[in-house]
Parts: sequence; structure tokens; C-alpha cells
Amino acid sequence: LTVWERYRRLERPVAVFEKAHTWLLANRPPPGARTLVHGALRVGNVIVGPDGLAAVIDWELVRIGGQLEDLAWLCLKAWRIGEAPEVGGLGSIDELVAAYEAAGGPPVDRHALHWWLVLKTLVWGVGCMVRADVHLSGRVRSVELAVVGRRAAEQECDRGELLAPDA
Repeated sequence: LTVWERYRRLERPVAVFEKAHTWLLANRPPPGARTLVHGALRVGNVIVGPDGLAAVIDWELVRIGGQLEDLAWLCLKAWRIGEAPEVGGLGSIDELVAAYEAAGGPPVDRHALHWWLVLKTLVWGVGCMVRADVHLSGRVRSVELAVVGRRAAEQECDRGELLAPDA
């Protein structure tokens, strides 16, 4: 199932999710290069040692996908605390893009990166809703599912900020 199909099966429409979906359909950038995607690249899935990056862990979501997916996932507001820097709380998107390009990555289309960020924020929001549904339905009673599930509301706010940053 696609993320949108999973969302629809929950039968609990959320206005910001609906608006984000409409915006994503209307603003989809041209398909870029396809590449190996980690699928959950964030600070919690890397191990850094004294010499720099030592390992990237949790590869269960690896697949071929859009070249900007992992960069966008790393920039989700959910992975930082408060107003910490945009990229996992560590730096700015400008710094990320500059480092990515300096390391040999292709030039980053900022519109496409923003589009992926909106999509990945929607994906995480739906993921939170699904976890809440599993817990609330009684299929699996879990404090972890309940805690992550309540974060769907945060994703509503984050998507709203992405779609109307000056509002």
C-alpha cells in the first residue's frame, strides 16, 4: 500500500494532511535520478566516532528511490528539539546542501528538496497515525505505539509551517 492508501484506510481525515496531498500532487518536481535510499536516514541511525562517520545503521527500509529522499528525511522537524538547526539539530539546509554537493552529490534543486520534505513529513505523520490506530484498536497495546501515535499532531503543525511558512 502507498502511504496515501494507508492514510485513507484510517478513515480519519485531517485537513492539513489533505492540503499537503493536494499540494504535493500540484507541485511534484520532474523525476530526478534514482539511487539507493536508506529510507530512515537521521541522526539516530548513524554512529559517529573520533574520526567521523563510523556506520549507518537500520537499513530495513533500503530501496531504490529519489536522490533527495534521504536528505529530506534528515531535515524533518521531528528529529530536532525546538528551534534547533534544520538538519537533525546539527546544521542548516544550506550547509547540508553545500556539503552534499562538495562530496560529489549532484546539484540540489531546492524546490525538489522542499517537495520531498513536505512528502516525508506527511509520510511520518501517517506513520504516527497508523501506530496510534494499532494501539487504540487493541490489536497491539503498547506505550511506544501510543507515544509515537500522538506525534501525528506535531506533523500537522510541521506540514502547516512547510506549506505556509509566513502564516
